[in-house]
Amino acid sequence: QLQLPPQQPSSADSLLRQQHHLPSLVTHASGADGGRIRPCPFCWKYFRRSDHLRSHIRTHTGEKPFACPVCPYRAAQKITMDRHVRRHHTLQQGQWEQESL
Repeated sequence: QLQLPPQQPSSADSLLRQQHHLPSLVTHASGADGGRIRPCPFCWKYFRRSDHLRSHIRTHTGEKPFACPVCPYRAAQKITMDRHVRRHHTLQQGQWEQESL
């Protein structure tokens, strides 16, 4: 039976550091390749890589740790931030500038 934490964490990293959110039998299960399977504490998805789980948890918490260096935009994944900067800002003389519409 899934046991969720009593309160929603403020970040994906802090949630991953919590030890008692799932029964130990589930948290120590192994995948076919011998790697540890990491379950999402919010839904029934499982991940072999902790960085993939951390990114997935942000879909539940709404955390957006990557801030645009030019405008107030924030993103949950670095690749999304990089794409935003390429599409909406230009690099002029070593400084990022917002493109005018």
